[in-house]
Amino acid sequence: MSIDFRPLTPIRMADLFDGRLEDVGVHEHNSEGTTPDERCLTDGVNFLWAFSNAEGLVSTFTRWAPNGSPEHILRAIAGTFDVDIVSEHEPQYWGCETWGEYLAWVREMEKGGPTSSGNGSADHRCDHCGRLGANHPYNSPGRPDGIWLHSRCVEPWFESEASR
Repeated sequence: MSIDFRPLTPIRMADLFDGRLEDVGVHEHNSEGTTPDERCLTDGVNFLWAFSNAEGLVSTFTRWAPNGSPEHILRAIAGTFDVDIVSEHEPQYWGCETWGEYLAWVREMEKGGPTSSGNGSADHRCDHCGRLGANHPYNSPGRPDGIWLHSRCVEPWFESEASR
């Protein structure tokens, strides 16, 4: 079983492997099967494959089972390159803002309709887990728009901030 992830803004494959991630405990794992377009990152325990498109931009990250959680690697990439990364289990992966929009898009596809999607969701992305639907705003120094958290993410967010 695998899970795919996608950055919502472009990352050059060359930048991903230029050594910046080593500062946050992530480095390239050299293994058979790597090519310039298919390379592997590790935090020493978990592995995440990066695939690039013809333009040299990361198109997909893939985690295969029985590999553990790639969360540390994904957070390191997101923080280092200031990008949001979504999984195939989120509507944004498919170019939609909400699940309702995604379902409407799927229905159109099934009918042979257009393949583009709109946007306009008022949902907020959680500053802890990165998923939409955060409903708890907090003021935060240095963050003019504040932070948004799910109720389940409030405690882990503040614990992680206190340990910095």
